[in-house]
Amino acid sequence: MTTAETTKLIEPANPLPEGNANQEVLTVIHARKREMIEKECAGLIEFIEPKHDLSSVGGQEHIKHELLAIAKNLKNGETTLTPMGLLAVGPMGSGKTFVIKAFLKEAGLSAVALKNFRSKWVGSTEANLERVLATVKAMGPIAVIIDEGDRSFGSGGGDDSDGGTSSRVIARLKEFMSDSENRGQVLFVMMTNRPDKLDSDIKRPGRLDRKIPFFYCDSAPERVQVLLAVLSRYGEPCVASTEELLTLCETLSGYSNADLEALALLAVELARNQSQPLNAAALTQAAQDFMPPQEQDMIEFMELLAVSETSRRSMLPKRFRDMAISDIQNNLIAAKRRALAR
Repeated sequence: MTTAETTKLIEPANPLPEGNANQEVLTVIHARKREMIEKECAGLIEFIEPKHDLSSVGGQEHIKHELLAIAKNLKNGETTLTPMGLLAVGPMGSGKTFVIKAFLKEAGLSAVALKNFRSKWVGSTEANLERVLATVKAMGPIAVIIDEGDRSFGSGGGDDSDGGTSSRVIARLKEFMSDSENRGQVLFVMMTNRPDKLDSDIKRPGRLDRKIPFFYCDSAPERVQVLLAVLSRYGEPCVASTEELLTLCETLSGYSNADLEALALLAVELARNQSQPLNAAALTQAAQDFMPPQEQDMIEFMELLAVSETSRRSMLPKRFRDMAISDIQNNLIAAKRRALAR
């Protein structure tokens, strides 16, 4: 399908809503894009429909500031200021997937995730990829999501056990990602907690040129923000006071965003079982009962990987912001040794 053919289908005889009904216009555009994408690439890509924007994200203020600026440039058509791609890096459970989806909602971008476009038939994998890329290009502006990117773009770019198909596919994706004509039209977003496993060529400027680091909350007030944001998203009112929440969250140092969400939902369950409102007692009981994962060495390693990859110091927590590059690298080597020695 050519770009002109796709455009004709996106803009049928029925006109889009007029006036200032921006959200209604976006809804119609997204619906038409989805119809075309599912028709052209059934089973090859998955359409993503985020429910929340960045106002639903608790904490992560420095990251939100950066993503809000990118979203604004996308909505205003400022292609010169729009990155070719984003690389979201940080430990597991730090909120990468949720925040990136919220950013897509904020920017008003349609989004798709690459699925399994590989085939056992000779040449079919490459043909499937070309169909996906042609459709994505015609549907711009759009975001293409690649989760766990280190598995697809690991160092070496694939092996020859499949006759070189993986290497050719990755090479073609890299070529497409660096095509300057796609700036502001196709935004690639890759997520990983092991950026050290990525082919360094994929991370260069002109492909994934904005690297967003994610970390666990550094302070009790930030953990309170995350807890309240989680409860708000689920429509669960909390009657605990700010002082009670701060006291609780002082005891939750090292908890990931995923841990805090699990704890909040456990507290909701306990409160309902006791026919009580969600109060400080229920949250405290949940905190005493909940067991977070015990992987501190690996978390420290992944945090330092995120520090070493970030595009801007202003997105780093205070404890890392002024660290010398030599200290970052020395600490990273030591953390890797401890994490991988297990």
